Amino acid sequence: MGAFVNFFASGGSWMWAILLTLILAVAIIIERFIVLNFKNRIDSTAFVSKILELIQRGNIANAVELCSMSQAALPRITRAGLEEYMKNPT
Repeated sequence: MGAFVNFFASGGSWMWAILLTLILAVAIIIERFIVLNFKNRIDSTAFVSKILELIQRGNIANAVELCSMSQAALPRITRAGLEEYMKNPT
């Protein structure tokens, strides 16, 4: 540990800037992990099952509405795909 302290001290004031940047980067990584993995969690199996049921019935508008009820990634991506399909059904 003493070698690290000596190395840090010999780096001068730039080492403090690097340390501050490291701490900020780690904080951002932790925040993004929490948001993406916990706050936007949905039951993907139930969601996909309900979406497929609506699509098979031809009820695309209700499928889009169901997707709009959540801000999680899966419903947002599904909604974008369904909206594109509604613009140009082939």
